[in-house]
Amino acid sequence: MGIVIGEVVNLFNSLGDLEATVTASFLTLSNLVSIAKFYAIAKHQEKILKLANLINRKEFKPKSDVQLLILKEYIKTSKVISGLMYGGCIFTCVFWAIYPFTEDGDVFLPIAAWIPFKTNTSPSFEIVYVYEIIATVIGGLTDLSADCLIAGFIMVICAQFKILNDSLVNIKQFAIEEMNSEWMGDDVNGEISPVLQEIMNKKLLECVIHHRYILEFSNEVYFLFTTSILGQFAVSVIIICTTLFEMTLVSFPSVKLFSLILYQYCMLMEIFIVCYFGNEVILESSKLTNFAYRSDWPNCSQEFKRNLLFFMTRSQRASKLYAGGFFTLSLETFVRILKSSWSYFVVLIQVNKEDL
Repeated sequence: MGIVIGEVVNLFNSLGDLEATVTASFLTLSNLVSIAKFYAIAKHQEKILKLANLINRKEFKPKSDVQLLILKEYIKTSKVISGLMYGGCIFTCVFWAIYPFTEDGDVFLPIAAWIPFKTNTSPSFEIVYVYEIIATVIGGLTDLSADCLIAGFIMVICAQFKILNDSLVNIKQFAIEEMNSEWMGDDVNGEISPVLQEIMNKKLLECVIHHRYILEFSNEVYFLFTTSILGQFAVSVIIICTTLFEMTLVSFPSVKLFSLILYQYCMLMEIFIVCYFGNEVILESSKLTNFAYRSDWPNCSQEFKRNLLFFMTRSQRASKLYAGGFFTLSLETFVRILKSSWSYFVVLIQVNKEDL
């Protein structure tokens, strides 16, 4: 690995401007991943629209004020995350736009690129300058929109698992409310009334159906976006590494350094949100067995106990989302990406020092 990275450094040095070459490299990788995301969305546009419509199915709707509050919290979280990501993108582009004016010498283009005509004269320079900034803003916002879309679907899975847990632990309460009468307590023999038992069993079957629909929704999300997420993970290791390396090439403090920090922030957010909420899916789905056991089952009918046992057996395996079938969407994977990026960064620094 050190030899390969050393060859890359030598190639960069042979190209003349190491900093410009590194910048162009990680921007190219970012754009390639963006293209992959846009292709997946365009190819599966009808399926994505159907998937979005499935969120409104009756099984996914809240059944109590507590469940409604759960949905509102996830909606609020999604808005906050979107704002943080879009804000980071805008500020990164702003710093890129003003960076050329803060350096000594003549003003240059903010992004290293091959242009098929001379840009050192007016108005060609101004046209290309404006074009690069506009293209960068549009590309960044659309790329983050794709990430927010993917994260939004994963958050739907998290919210539904959390709602299902609440439905399981409150089966008896929901059954009582459906009876539309006050609960007068258990019978003298300690058993629940037959009418209430029948309704509780019906509520349990509704939870089973809800669980099945969540798994179908999760599988569809995996099918639509697994390749895009895998590409994002693979490229993120290289981009985080090269961005850290470029930070060592600029002075502190400088506009260029702040732009790199913001760009790094955006890249980390892209993989963190899918890893974090993928981890939440694992945690919430692993609670199903526990919450089902906490339902008021001891005095229920044998049919209810049998159905509950079947559900608990099925729900013992936590639901997981994968990137390309190789990496689990979890915080552990996020940490592994950071460790890999840091390791390659250290090797790159050592090889670069030896070549100086």
